[in-house]
Amino acid sequence: MRFGIDRCGIILTGPSTFYKLIIGLVISKGHGTMKKSTIIVLLTLVVLLAVLSCTPYVKVIMLENYERKPVGHEVVVYALEDDIPANSKIIGFVEIGDRGTTINCGYDEVVNLAKERAILEGADAIQITDVSKPSIWSTCYQISAVFIAFIDISDWPRYEITENMVREYLDHNADSLDKIEGIWNANLGVVWNHPVYGETKPHVKSNAYRLAIMKDTTSENYQFRTIVLESEYEEWEPGFLKAKLRKTAYESIYDGIWYMQDFEKNNANFSMDESGLLKSRHTNLVGSMEVATEVILMKAYPVYADGQYKLPELDKEAESYGSGFLLSKFGYVVTNYHVVEDAEKIEVILPDKNLKFAVKVEAEDKKNDIVILRMNDLDLPDYFNREFPFSLGNSDSVKVGEEVFTLGYPIGNIMGTSSRLSTGVVNSLYGIQDDDRLFQISNPVLPGNSGGPLFNSRGEVVGLVVSSLNAKLIYQTLGIVPQNVNFAIKAQYLENLIQKLKYNKSIFERVPKLDELSLTEKIEILNPYIVQIYASVK
Repeated sequence: MRFGIDRCGIILTGPSTFYKLIIGLVISKGHGTMKKSTIIVLLTLVVLLAVLSCTPYVKVIMLENYERKPVGHEVVVYALEDDIPANSKIIGFVEIGDRGTTINCGYDEVVNLAKERAILEGADAIQITDVSKPSIWSTCYQISAVFIAFIDISDWPRYEITENMVREYLDHNADSLDKIEGIWNANLGVVWNHPVYGETKPHVKSNAYRLAIMKDTTSENYQFRTIVLESEYEEWEPGFLKAKLRKTAYESIYDGIWYMQDFEKNNANFSMDESGLLKSRHTNLVGSMEVATEVILMKAYPVYADGQYKLPELDKEAESYGSGFLLSKFGYVVTNYHVVEDAEKIEVILPDKNLKFAVKVEAEDKKNDIVILRMNDLDLPDYFNREFPFSLGNSDSVKVGEEVFTLGYPIGNIMGTSSRLSTGVVNSLYGIQDDDRLFQISNPVLPGNSGGPLFNSRGEVVGLVVSSLNAKLIYQTLGIVPQNVNFAIKAQYLENLIQKLKYNKSIFERVPKLDELSLTEKIEILNPYIVQIYASVK
């Protein structure tokens, strides 16, 4: 039998051999020769052990109240790194731990307890955000998790529209279009901060959506509707309404409603800068977590310049922007050869230090699209007070499916002077037509990322971002638009070029220093060493 007081009272478990033995002794000898004082001691011991043996405590904080799910409802369990459906909404938090000498608290038992509580709170799923194993201070597993409810999107506003239909509309109304109308690619940046665990986790999604913004003559409050044409999230289907916008008293500022990834309504302001980018940034609280979201929309069609839609004139002086990274204290910088090819002027910009240096080509490998530059007037110890934190990794040891990340400066200086994180996995150990010099990676890559370093999870450089497939060409020949088909040159070809440098010994002698750090910590340390490359050709 089992009795409990608030999960931590007197508990007698029938199967317990120890309790049976003690109780048996009391019953068999209580009326015999056993002293009354001994019986009292044994009974006290039983009660004391029972009181100290508790089921785990459960602490719940609910953001919204949902109707209880039926008994037997299947609760889905996600780990922190799992992708959850886009129509997921966080409705509460749960912490499960121990107090005293806790029993029935293995990992499976604790998770099942969280699932049981999820049913009571009306949740469809839980996502485990933290796990602590048993230790000398705690006899059971302890977990933190969020309660998730799946939003019904069966009746979400939807429009039967295709990109070709949007292009026809834009072409036909070119003389009367508002500058916000057109086809846009949406890039998302999300950072959430958990005050309890002190972790800030960045998440960047390039080309998360392809959107059409068009006039809406059916709404009294909003002048423009934003419709999904393509999406990286399967729940956001083509034709779904993504946003409703309207003009303000300011010419380049629009306000309205932007529906978040989880279909939650969010009031947003979008401002159009001089380059024609639409930007919105907002911060909101999800329970105790602070979530900062940045949305950047880039016009894909039609071209807008000088207040009207037209084809841009070619500049007399061509400019090229790329990314790169510092290689050693002697001022060596690595990037793609095509970034600086035929350039009359090459500069390396250290945005983190607000510095700019002229450079010259020190070594080049045209065939493999790698170049090593050298800054003329840089004394690195003046700006960096630590040894280089990263080393060159063994590209032969990279496996398909391995997590990789890159830092760089996409789209030149349009996206700002802060490096952008792009995460993904290695899709293949070969490039186009089984080119064994390349990795194929899933990391979203934009113009300007070329030349940036590709890091493995240990923070070692295993490649050099080089190019992406020509989406327009493939669309014309195959009728499909490839998503996130990008490549990186394997680090071994960079090592071959480093062999030609006068000061190369220290580069090859480095050992990994970032392995045990979180991704956030790695980025903070690596950022100062990620540079922007500027080249001009007349």
